[in-house]
Amino acid sequence: MMIRSKVFLFTALLLVGNVVSNAAQTTNKDEADAIKLARAFSRRLKQTKDVKPLISEFFADNFMANSLIGFESDQYLFMKTDVARKLDSKSLTRFYVAFFNWNYLSTIYIYSKHSSRSDDSIPLEKEFPADVWRILRKNRFFMKMNNDLNFQNLESVEQVRSMTETWEMASLPLRKHVNRLGSEPTSQLRESLADWGKRYHPFFKPRTFECDADCNGLPQGTKYIDILIFPAFDVRIVRINRRMKIIEAGPYYD
Repeated sequence: MMIRSKVFLFTALLLVGNVVSNAAQTTNKDEADAIKLARAFSRRLKQTKDVKPLISEFFADNFMANSLIGFESDQYLFMKTDVARKLDSKSLTRFYVAFFNWNYLSTIYIYSKHSSRSDDSIPLEKEFPADVWRILRKNRFFMKMNNDLNFQNLESVEQVRSMTETWEMASLPLRKHVNRLGSEPTSQLRESLADWGKRYHPFFKPRTFECDADCNGLPQGTKYIDILIFPAFDVRIVRINRRMKIIEAGPYYD
């Protein structure tokens, strides 16, 4: 289905940019604890449909600010890295929450109606409820991202704040529409989940790596455990002071 690439045209995977080596050795307890955390996070996220109240419970302290330590790529979370460095921690985290929630809700809503296996090409404005689209279309940066395939990154603090506010506002009615879908996945969403589990990675199967550089403020050689959760989101988990914590999470896409 063509819509997936269009939805994520104006998103960026948070995990891009960290350098990892081949699969690292880890203990069964590490993986078991990481899976337990991922399942708990996924379960709570299905309930709240909002990552903000879950940050203090599941994420490492200062995870957003730490992700910029030693970060050398010129693109960071769908914005230019030098723009990200101009934002204070509160603004950066607010952007991340808006970005995460918008993608989470969009994925559930769209693929509850159209399977990822479909070949239909559907305009983005036809995929969202009218009250959601009215908010989106008022943002000129959003419309540019949606229509310009060469659009790469948000280039100013103004653009970042504008998209933050638009994602926040659009997520409010979209969350209501998602809640109306009910707790059980539709047949289209079940088919999409099966497709992604085969095409990307099996859900809740850990992939372990050793960080070589840009380790989110953690020592080089830190072991990362990546796990795919509902609805095709990747979480990156590490052990910090004997406790498992999420240091990155975002939509997985090829």
